[in-house]
Amino acid sequence: MTERCVFRLTSGQLELIEVAPGVDIERDILDKMNFRPTIRAVRQMSAKIFQHGRMDLRGLLEDLDLSDRLAYDRDRNILFINFEGLRVRGPEDIEIIRAAVVEKAAHIGRRVATIVNYDAFHIDEEVAQQYAAMVRYLEESHYTKVSRYTTSAFMRIKLGEHLRRTVRPHIFENRADAHAFHEKSVTQENVV
Repeated sequence: MTERCVFRLTSGQLELIEVAPGVDIERDILDKMNFRPTIRAVRQMSAKIFQHGRMDLRGLLEDLDLSDRLAYDRDRNILFINFEGLRVRGPEDIEIIRAAVVEKAAHIGRRVATIVNYDAFHIDEEVAQQYAAMVRYLEESHYTKVSRYTTSAFMRIKLGEHLRRTVRPHIFENRADAHAFHEKSVTQENVV
């Protein structure tokens, strides 16, 4: 990450994924590099990062538009869902999540493998079963397989308790293990 852009390491290659507002990719980034990174869908960084004063990061994380939390990798047919820092307070939050994922799935046009980031996620106990039912619906309707991850052992236990009643949770300790779950499945499918 730099003041101009953000890169992600994917399959041993550097991929340009975000640029700062007003940055020209060719002139301000690529012309200053000794190699050309992978470029697919480049997003603009939030302008709030560059403003003076407080960012209200907690508010940004908790109330981020869900469309910003869903990313689809067409090459691998994987939908990434970033629930990091998200708080689910009531039935209306569950409906917003359901609608956003259904809309994304309709846009994709086929069932997808899914990886969900639950780091710093919180769900109010009163709606946990409604949330689990919504997750089951999404799995049955739109996903081929799902893995989840969170570094919090407490959250892995809580999610497991709620989701186990409706789906196979497949909750891992870190992102790498969640990704490996999908890679292992793809390898096994190719062998058969």
